[in-house]
Amino acid sequence: MNLDERSIKLITMHFSKGLEFPIVFISGLGYLPHQDSQLQQEARLLYVEMTRATDRLTLTYHRASDFVTKVVSSVEQVLKIAVVGLNMRKTNHYGSSVPKL
Repeated sequence: MNLDERSIKLITMHFSKGLEFPIVFISGLGYLPHQDSQLQQEARLLYVEMTRATDRLTLTYHRASDFVTKVVSSVEQVLKIAVVGLNMRKTNHYGSSVPKL
């Protein structure tokens, strides 16, 4: 498989380790953790998969679960921290304004 080729790659969470892609879609979060897996192990694997995205990450689920609730809460906390960090840097070291996102 040529990973540099412009195309859609469909790979498992296990195979994604060490690879990076500009856009990553992770679907089916409501099915995690798998019945034969431990919560912490699935969370670590999901983290590795989420960090494969270099530009855009999309997470989808169609049914609620405790796992989905924890993932959504964690992502919201990270986004709040990132936004607060951006808002704190209103001027650069030359004194000009830095645009807010």
